[in-house]
Amino acid sequence: MVYSTDGLLRKFDLQVLVDDRSFFPICNPALCIQKDVLARYPEIPGILEPLTKTLTAEDIIDLNYAVVVEGKTPIDVALQYLKDKELLKK
Repeated sequence: MVYSTDGLLRKFDLQVLVDDRSFFPICNPALCIQKDVLARYPEIPGILEPLTKTLTAEDIIDLNYAVVVEGKTPIDVALQYLKDKELLKK
Protein backbone atom coordinates (compact mmCIF):
# COMPACT_ATOMS: atom_id res chain seq x y z
CA MET A 1 0.00 0.00 0.00
CA VAL A 2 1.27 3.47 -0.86
CA TYR A 3 -0.08 6.98 -0.45
CA SER A 4 -0.59 9.48 -3.26
CA THR A 5 2.66 11.30 -2.38
CA ASP A 6 4.70 8.20 -1.51
CA GLY A 7 8.21 8.01 -2.92
CA LEU A 8 7.68 4.31 -3.57
CA LEU A 9 5.37 5.25 -6.45
CA ARG A 10 8.48 6.13 -8.45
CA LYS A 11 10.56 3.19 -7.24
CA PHE A 12 8.04 0.57 -8.31
CA ASP A 13 6.58 2.52 -11.23
CA LEU A 14 3.12 2.48 -9.65
CA GLN A 15 0.15 4.45 -10.89
CA VAL A 16 -2.37 6.03 -8.52
CA LEU A 17 -5.87 5.30 -9.75
CA VAL A 18 -8.25 8.15 -10.45
CA ASP A 19 -10.92 8.42 -7.76
CA ASP A 20 -13.76 8.99 -10.21
CA ARG A 21 -16.39 8.47 -7.50
CA SER A 22 -14.84 10.96 -5.05
CA PHE A 23 -14.59 8.32 -2.35
CA PHE A 24 -11.38 9.66 -0.78
CA PRO A 25 -10.96 13.22 0.48
CA ILE A 26 -8.68 15.46 -1.55
CA CYS A 27 -5.29 15.82 0.10
CA ASN A 28 -3.47 18.93 -1.02
CA PRO A 29 -0.12 20.02 0.39
CA ALA A 30 -0.59 22.52 3.20
CA LEU A 31 1.67 24.24 5.70
CA CYS A 32 0.70 24.24 9.36
CA ILE A 33 1.90 26.80 11.89
CA GLN A 34 1.10 26.78 15.59
CA LYS A 35 -0.89 29.83 16.73
CA ASP A 36 1.67 30.86 19.32
CA VAL A 37 4.48 30.71 16.77
CA LEU A 38 2.44 32.73 14.29
CA ALA A 39 1.64 35.30 16.98
CA ARG A 40 5.36 35.75 17.68
CA TYR A 41 6.35 35.76 14.01
CA PRO A 42 3.48 37.20 11.94
CA GLU A 43 5.76 37.51 8.90
CA ILE A 44 5.90 33.71 8.42
CA PRO A 45 2.93 33.46 5.99
CA GLY A 46 4.50 36.06 3.70
CA ILE A 47 7.84 34.28 3.79
CA LEU A 48 6.26 30.91 3.01
CA GLU A 49 3.86 32.18 0.33
CA PRO A 50 6.22 31.48 -2.61
CA LEU A 51 6.63 27.89 -1.37
CA THR A 52 2.88 27.38 -1.10
CA LYS A 53 2.51 28.54 -4.71
CA THR A 54 5.11 26.13 -6.10
CA LEU A 55 4.92 22.95 -3.99
CA THR A 56 2.83 20.29 -5.76
CA ALA A 57 1.91 16.69 -5.00
CA GLU A 58 4.33 15.64 -7.76
CA ASP A 59 7.09 17.60 -6.03
CA ILE A 60 6.31 15.83 -2.76
CA ILE A 61 6.55 12.44 -4.49
CA ASP A 62 9.98 13.41 -5.83
CA LEU A 63 11.11 14.69 -2.43
CA ASN A 64 9.90 11.56 -0.67
CA TYR A 65 11.61 9.38 -3.29
CA ALA A 66 14.91 11.15 -2.71
CA VAL A 67 14.67 10.49 1.04
CA VAL A 68 13.06 7.04 1.17
CA VAL A 69 14.58 5.38 -1.88
CA GLU A 70 17.82 7.25 -2.53
CA GLY A 71 18.63 7.60 1.18
CA LYS A 72 19.28 11.35 1.13
CA THR A 73 18.68 13.35 4.27
CA PRO A 74 15.47 15.37 4.49
CA ILE A 75 17.42 18.58 5.09
CA ASP A 76 19.58 18.05 1.99
CA VAL A 77 16.54 17.24 -0.15
CA ALA A 78 14.61 20.26 1.11
CA LEU A 79 17.58 22.58 0.63
CA GLN A 80 18.10 21.37 -2.94
CA TYR A 81 14.40 21.83 -3.70
CA LEU A 82 14.45 25.41 -2.40
CA LYS A 83 17.56 26.14 -4.45
CA ASP A 84 16.09 24.59 -7.59
CA LYS A 85 12.91 26.65 -7.21
CA GLU A 86 14.99 29.78 -6.43
CA LEU A 87 13.20 30.23 -3.11
CA LEU A 88 16.30 30.99 -1.04
CA LYS A 89 17.76 34.42 -0.60
CA LYS A 90 21.45 34.53 -1.40
